[in-house]
Amino acid sequence: MPDIDNGTQSPCIRNCCLDDEDTCLGCFRSLEEIKEWGVVDNHRRLVILQNAKQRRKAREVWLSAAYRTGPVP
Repeated sequence: MPDIDNGTQSPCIRNCCLDDEDTCLGCFRSLEEIKEWGVVDNHRRLVILQNAKQRRKAREVWLSAAYRTGPVP
């Protein structure tokens, strides 16, 4: 059984909306990461948080580029 550490806070901001790739647009965790959060150890939670951080950053870059170029005709 994993050593569950409840000290790592969930990144959930109660703004749950999944995109087409099943990634939450509120916390940027995948659906699978959200489902496993309550039963994994602290190490896995830190990996999940890092993954979410990378997804958030990638989305910000994408939105910034989309904003600069405008809508595609």
